[in-house]
Amino acid sequence: MLERSNADRDQARSEREARAEKLTNDALTALTGGDYDRAMQLIDEAELIDPAYQATSM
Repeated sequence: MLERSNADRDQARSEREARAEKLTNDALTALTGGDYDRAMQLIDEAELIDPAYQATSM
């Protein structure tokens, strides 16, 4: 049985949020550059990594 401490869970959550944030920022860059397909692909990937992620600024 896999058991994690609260600290381990918090660390994993922070890492997921950071990866999702990077992908979201990359998607914004693609969108402003006119590459809509790439932007959607990056957003889809971010949602798979962390479905609960909410960008705080755009």
